[in-house]
Amino acid sequence: MAAATANAQFFPSWSQVTESRSATYSIDLKTLQINDGFRQVLVLENFRQQDRDGATSVRHSLEFDCSRNRYRSLGFWRIGVNGPIASSAAIGNWSNAVSDKSIEAILRSICSHNKPTALPSWKP
Repeated sequence: MAAATANAQFFPSWSQVTESRSATYSIDLKTLQINDGFRQVLVLENFRQQDRDGATSVRHSLEFDCSRNRYRSLGFWRIGVNGPIASSAAIGNWSNAVSDKSIEAILRSICSHNKPTALPSWKP
């Protein structure tokens, strides 16, 4: 089981879900967990241009409440050209997913999946 978890975290299988003017958004369905109607998944936000802090992407651990169209952060890693820049394992407040078109697309995508996985939660 530990090897499967390591493979899911270190060798993700990203599937692009949507894009905006500033980034593309992909999910790793191998990390999808379904618990009591909530879905947790890793999301990769690849910036089209490096941001002012030097980050080129952010790997988010997000939780979605499909019945209420909301989401929250469970942690993130900001990644630059030379590796990780910052990370946090702080759990965020619930936000309305419909107010952000990219997040709404991710919600629609993962909420259409009903097959639970046995992978543990990702922590940065």
